[in-house]
Parts: sequence; C-alpha cells; structure tokens
Amino acid sequence: MLYKPSGRVWGALAALAVISGSLFFTPATLPKTDFCLFHKLTGLPCSGCGITRSLCAISHGQFSEAWAFNPLGFLVYAVMIVLLLYPAAAWKFPSMDREILQWRALHALPMCIAALFFLFGLWRIYVLSN
Repeated sequence: MLYKPSGRVWGALAALAVISGSLFFTPATLPKTDFCLFHKLTGLPCSGCGITRSLCAISHGQFSEAWAFNPLGFLVYAVMIVLLLYPAAAWKFPSMDREILQWRALHALPMCIAALFFLFGLWRIYVLSN
C-alpha cells in the first residue's frame, strides 16, 4: 500500500524547503530580480516585498538587517518553524490535533495574519509616499 502524505507533511516539506533555501543563500547572494507585480506597476513595495531577504538574514543571524528588509519576516520564519516541527509533535502527542483544533483563537489566526500584512502594506506605502 502506498503512503499518502497528509497536509501537515506537505506543510513541513514546504517549510523545510524555505528554511533550507534561506540557509543556502544570504541576502547579498540572492538574485536581484523583481517578481512583485505590485512593485513593478506602482514602484512601491507591497507588504511582502523583502520577505525572502528577511528570511535569509534571519537564518544567518543578521537580525537588524532582517528587520530592515521586512519585519514580518520574523512572523513568517516562526510559522515555518511551527510547520516544520508540527508533524513530529503530532506523532509524539496524538491528542494534540484535537486539542489545538478546539482553540477558538486558532480559527481567527489566518485572518489576523492577513490583516497584519494588509495594514503593514498600507503603512509602508504611506511612509514611502510622504
């Protein structure tokens, strides 16, 4: 019978790829390509601009540089660590899934993170345009 990975395994693999990439590259060695359509169209950075450089800086212990690239990189890095460790924790503590899903605040967390990114983007545009 074939093993079919669960969503938490796919999340852990994605987080492993992101963290591995951030360990391999430094902010200085990343390609100087602009993939952000918002930045290309407006000339202003979006709320996600600088996240990749921020993650690479965090992986190399350059915390002030990471903050300068994008302070939300710390939040993204924390989420990657949680996604990476979650399958092992769920295996070690089988009742953890059920208990975590009962937290009401957990259901609002994705919307809170999205709102935080949106508000940070607005703030960033306001600061750069003044």
